[in-house]
Amino acid sequence: MLKQFFITSLLLITSFNLLASGTENAPNEESPYNLMGEHDGKGMSVVWAVNEWPAGLEKMVIKKKSTSTGNEWTTLTKTPLSPGVKADKALDNVTDNAEFLAEMKQYQKEEFEKNAKGLASLSNEKLMKAVADNPKVIFWVNMNILAEYKFALMAGFGFKEINPKKEVVTYGLFPVINGKEATTPVLTKEFDLNAKTKNDPVIASKKAEKGMNDKGIKIDVTYEASSLPEHYGLYSVYRTESGTKEKVKASRNLKAIDTKLAEGEKNITLDFQDKEIDNTKKYTYEIVITSLFGINAKPITVEYTPAAQ
Repeated sequence: MLKQFFITSLLLITSFNLLASGTENAPNEESPYNLMGEHDGKGMSVVWAVNEWPAGLEKMVIKKKSTSTGNEWTTLTKTPLSPGVKADKALDNVTDNAEFLAEMKQYQKEEFEKNAKGLASLSNEKLMKAVADNPKVIFWVNMNILAEYKFALMAGFGFKEINPKKEVVTYGLFPVINGKEATTPVLTKEFDLNAKTKNDPVIASKKAEKGMNDKGIKIDVTYEASSLPEHYGLYSVYRTESGTKEKVKASRNLKAIDTKLAEGEKNITLDFQDKEIDNTKKYTYEIVITSLFGINAKPITVEYTPAAQ
């Protein structure tokens, strides 16, 4: 893996079905294309993906339409998005904002300084060859690409629109296949940018207790699935020892949430084992659930008191 955390196959399968408060308009269920998005009040983050690489797919164009555009498609991507990473990739087609573009260029620089050799495996040339040899290999490539939103942008799989007009907007995917851009979208999705993002999980139960064999501390949190959008599929755990102000990350990596519910189920349960910790002390834990786009829900606080064990 190129990143320091992992997205499980389960999370990816779930992510491909996310509507992110959007409504899918087209095409049919057999389409390999996926479009996800989230509005954080200031910007609209969009990601495209495929679960199997379509024959001849070379690049992607993202467009939008709304009442303010006369319901005519306007192109967001300055030039078609080219899948793959490159140290000197311009990135001027992943956003409409100069400040965010500078931020992306700095991110790209730092990523290549950390792991230029590893990133070489996701160059456009190698990616195109890999998906040509086996279209389904993109599923595993997505495990790197979708692990972090800025990485997805750097790899040509998204667009960040800053301060879009708050209205109902439809985004569309226009693939470039064998050198020719589609005249109609292969997939559209509607988003209401006026709608308030749900980011406050409704807690059904929570507890902190000694772990198995009295070692460490076990945290269990159950929340109503409907209180957060499905694409809030990751979480981190932080710990603060009583009497101190230092907040320590207890979970080494981002952890995946299985957001797909069985029939009749309404709640999602998160469990975390803080293994190497002195459970004779008092702690406050914070569980922070994060969206695919890196936006955090309101933290869930759980208190651990050894006297109560």
